[in-house]
Amino acid sequence: MTSTPFTLYVMQSAHTDIGYTHPADQVREMYLEHYDTLLALCERTRNAPERERFKWTCETFWQVQHYLNARPERLEEFIACVKRGQIEVTGSYLHFTDLIDEDAMGRSLDLAADFGNEHGIPVRSAMHCDINGWPWSLADQLAQREIPYFLSQVHLDSGTDPFGKRGSVHYAWVFEGMQKLFAPNVPVRIPQACWWRGPKGQRVLHWLGEHYMLGNGLGISSNRSFGGDKTRYFLETDRATADELLEVARVQVPAYVERMKRDGYAFDSLLVSTGGFYVAMVRKI
Repeated sequence: MTSTPFTLYVMQSAHTDIGYTHPADQVREMYLEHYDTLLALCERTRNAPERERFKWTCETFWQVQHYLNARPERLEEFIACVKRGQIEVTGSYLHFTDLIDEDAMGRSLDLAADFGNEHGIPVRSAMHCDINGWPWSLADQLAQREIPYFLSQVHLDSGTDPFGKRGSVHYAWVFEGMQKLFAPNVPVRIPQACWWRGPKGQRVLHWLGEHYMLGNGLGISSNRSFGGDKTRYFLETDRATADELLEVARVQVPAYVERMKRDGYAFDSLLVSTGGFYVAMVRKI
């Protein structure tokens, strides 16, 4: 196991995938309750030491728009959480494919950029998860709106690993019941960064991350599979405890770091995304 210091930066968010697990109308209602809980967690920890405060990343601006359209009375509270650094508003409206044209993409980015300007909050990054592909013009368009960072976490089951080895798979696939499908030495995806320059010459710093729920597989957040769960709310049937997750993390986090180093990852820190906040915290509210 690793003997030198290594830092994992954990980012919590909820994936925008309307209709995948539940009917679209039901998912939209679940997002409202989800964000109600986020604000409650922010309030509960607002006076805690900075490193111990609850923090959340809004994966898409659609989530923000949908919530505040339904809960306009909570706008001031939401903005206060953003200004305290507990909530991050990002620039992508939804996860479009590369078929979206330049005009439509620009208008979608303006929704978040204008919101940030109106309320005096920074929009510093854009995220793109699961859906493979984005237009080349996006680099120029982000730079034009002074959004300097772009994070992609595309799904390799219907695409390939940008800049990675041919045949790369998600790390989680190697140990989540799929070992028998792959050779022992199958290459796994290694996160990396690059300067992405658009056709007009402007650029953004692009982090090509791993799967948007990698942290769940590592035990950093709930590691229970949700694909077949059709209850009203996934949290109703997820009974994992902190101790149970810690046992998973003690094994899987060092193993993941060692695998990244073995396969050529040269840095001493790494961003790991998790899909959802730790559920035991939610039940106490």
